[in-house]
Amino acid sequence: MEGSWADVAKVLSRPVRREDRQSVNARMEAYLTLNELVEEPDTTARMDAITAVLPLLVRAIQMDLHESTDAVPMCLRAVSYFMYHEHIASLFSLEMVQSTVDTIIHVLHNTTDQTVYLLCLWSLSKQNFDEPTHQLVPRLVEVFCLACINDLQSRKTLIKHPKAVLSRSMLKKWCHVVAKGLGSSDKHTRDASRKIFQEMATSIPSTPTSAEPTDDIVAYCMEQHALPAMHGHMAANRPLEAIHVWGFVVVLLRTKLSDDDDLLNSTFKVPEVTLRHQDSRVRVVSLQHWRSVVNIFRRQRNPPSSTVATATTSTVYASLWLFRNAIVDIVMRPLVVCFRDESLATVLSAAGDTWHALVAVAIADFNAFCAAVTPLTMDTCKVVMRTSWKLWWEDMVTQVLVVLLDRIDRSDEAICVVLRDRTCDIVRRMWQVDDDESEPCDNVHSSPASVVGKSLESLSVTNNSTPWPPAMMSSAPPPVERLPVHEPKSIAMLVMFQSALHCIATLLSRVSSRPKSSSGAVALCLWHGLVSRLQMALMVNARGGGEDAEIRKLHRRLMTKCFAFMLGCTQFQAKSAASLRDPPDTVPSAYDVAFPQRLKLLAHAFDKMDLQCIHDVLLASGGQLHPSLAQKVDFVMETVRETHIEEQQRGAAGDVTLFGSWLRQCVLQDDVSDVFGMASYTIVLDLVVEITSGRPQHSDTIGDQDNGMLTSVVLVLGKMATLDAISPSLQQTLTDLCHVLRSMAIKSTDAD
Repeated sequence: MEGSWADVAKVLSRPVRREDRQSVNARMEAYLTLNELVEEPDTTARMDAITAVLPLLVRAIQMDLHESTDAVPMCLRAVSYFMYHEHIASLFSLEMVQSTVDTIIHVLHNTTDQTVYLLCLWSLSKQNFDEPTHQLVPRLVEVFCLACINDLQSRKTLIKHPKAVLSRSMLKKWCHVVAKGLGSSDKHTRDASRKIFQEMATSIPSTPTSAEPTDDIVAYCMEQHALPAMHGHMAANRPLEAIHVWGFVVVLLRTKLSDDDDLLNSTFKVPEVTLRHQDSRVRVVSLQHWRSVVNIFRRQRNPPSSTVATATTSTVYASLWLFRNAIVDIVMRPLVVCFRDESLATVLSAAGDTWHALVAVAIADFNAFCAAVTPLTMDTCKVVMRTSWKLWWEDMVTQVLVVLLDRIDRSDEAICVVLRDRTCDIVRRMWQVDDDESEPCDNVHSSPASVVGKSLESLSVTNNSTPWPPAMMSSAPPPVERLPVHEPKSIAMLVMFQSALHCIATLLSRVSSRPKSSSGAVALCLWHGLVSRLQMALMVNARGGGEDAEIRKLHRRLMTKCFAFMLGCTQFQAKSAASLRDPPDTVPSAYDVAFPQRLKLLAHAFDKMDLQCIHDVLLASGGQLHPSLAQKVDFVMETVRETHIEEQQRGAAGDVTLFGSWLRQCVLQDDVSDVFGMASYTIVLDLVVEITSGRPQHSDTIGDQDNGMLTSVVLVLGKMATLDAISPSLQQTLTDLCHVLRSMAIKSTDAD
């Protein structure tokens, strides 16, 4: 092997005599041997042999390239290998690098052979010389600009050295040249130009910053060349090319688009057509590029903290796209329509990936916004509470959940199951409190179709099976952050509370009519995150006075609403519903959620929350909760009486009314005078009504669901009996009730 390299170098180092045919043939044979040698695997001995002869070989190759001999193609293949191989390239001296590049560029400018021309370009694009040392990018950019009439490898340099190529001096040289190629009549030229701008788009940060000095050059090229080319593609019925151009236009022209509504509207006419195009490939690419739209509106992620406390409602949230209803609607509308109506799995998968990316951006921006609002003061909190629209969660998450869950209820399409499970998993991770993966939502992925769907890579969202367009290769969905957890003080729950509670109510209201739905598991995940964050806020501000005490009171009111929701009070939801976008009669209230579902939330709260926190909230909120619970009990009893009268008329009177009266008069007696007793009475009354509803008269059969409710009620009443403010009489009553209910559960188990 070593001898072969040395032999080749010896032949090539000899002076060549063009009139001597034998000498020319020997030189050609040497180059053929050299091209065979470079394809052999690397070994230590091979590297040593190359190192010893490299200067001789490079000098011989440069000589033959200058003289334009028949060996030029073989010379280029050999030298491109040396330039590409990182170890060998590092052996080139400064003089060798410059002379080799000069020689190749000389050949490129003077050859009339297309093969040699492309080999020169390929060699220059593949070189791995150290850029900080040799400063080759300016020269290579000029070369590639001249070569833009061909479908070239010129974007390789942009990929390797984006900072240098995107500098203002370089853009002046190549941006206009490449942009003109977007409107070429030759498809290869259009594709080459498009790919360069797609790579350029991936090199720009997704988070908008202050205007870059290159913006004017790029924006001018986009307006003068890219936009006409894009509309020309649509006029010529080339929607796939049009949406590819649109994909980098909304990235490179986003500053101008965010300031010019007319330009934005005219640009958006392209996706309006392509998102509904009959060709599924066009719809897929349109959805993949749609994720870039959000960055048009991300002008400033976080408002300055110094202005938050004193600013008006309109100025506090004006800079954050999440709090602008029209923008969120624009961003989400195509995805919701796709999730609802699309029939092809590949298109649904693309929509799922884009939704994932948009939610990740939304959570990151929301978290950053909350972190920037410091210090947290009552003035800040009042601004937040008065904000007219802060329902970004409703539009970006809740409606997607509902659409996907509705669709899976109508169909067993594998892709729908995968999308639903992926969505549920994202919601779980957003509301996750710590790193414990055993948190609620255990049965989200229990569907057999889910397991099957996830094994089908052609359908899987998580596998990113739908090919990304080149401009999106570096834009795979980022990980979804959690909502603020560990910040000691944050406005997050003041903004999110009503949307989260509405989402929970919406999901739970579906469970009764759809027993196999995963809505309940997702709601429990969300509930765990909600009450845990509220508890954390209460504990952080527990000992503070002044503003801390006032802020604690705000969070305590939210926790009170949680207990009112769990106990089935509707009064607390009436005011909150007015802030929602939906008509009041369509907003699910606590009473719309069946008792078994509310009981799961209640049992989870008593099982996971700090009992002292529960004690303090109930004790401090007694004046609000007690009247609401009493009104709820009266409503339930009145409904039961009406049912009792109807049953009497049919000759089949039930036992619920008598049991309710006995429960209050003989068991709880005067214990309903405080909030703890009234809450206990409400829970047991709901249990009795639920167990006896729809059952035959005097039947003593208890089903599996009833047994589960008995166990949950025993847990709740048992925990409540340990609270400090519980009177001895109520404590004894609750203990006795627990014994009775536990025995009923055991009896039903034995009967099974």
